[in-house]
Amino acid sequence: MTNDQLQQIADGLIKQYQHEIVRDGDWWHGIDGYDFNIHSPDENDWFHINVYTHNETAGTDYSTWIDLAPVCLRDNTPDCIIQMRHDLIKLGYAVPASRTFSNYDTLDDRLFVTAEELEGAVFGEDPADPDDHPFCYVQLKDGRSLYFVGADLDFIYKLKIVQTE
Repeated sequence: MTNDQLQQIADGLIKQYQHEIVRDGDWWHGIDGYDFNIHSPDENDWFHINVYTHNETAGTDYSTWIDLAPVCLRDNTPDCIIQMRHDLIKLGYAVPASRTFSNYDTLDDRLFVTAEELEGAVFGEDPADPDDHPFCYVQLKDGRSLYFVGADLDFIYKLKIVQTE
């Protein structure tokens, strides 16, 4: 594979696993023929990308590697994580959602979203005026942004610790 092809794979891995990479600080992922190590040796926002050759019999060859362009990754953990209400999860329900709404309180193209699909959801950038509807505009981890009834959701806020002198 060329370095450009390896860089494209690394970019895809970073896009998909950025939260994990930032959290772990030293992250490994293997594909056929290659192992990717994305790590922050200085434990800051800059991550180095090393690619090692790998084969099933000999394993990873640590004697040589390819250095790809370093990348700056920040912890973009949201202040609020959105998930389905626990009682609805226990019952195995899927909750209604929609890409659009009409009138004040009508979901148009109703579809149903499972707890698994809602896992890791965050607030989306609502294209509509929030005064025009009572729904929560939520972005799912798969990239879809949908309107939900807020009563079907739990909102988990991250505590912020303030240092005082």
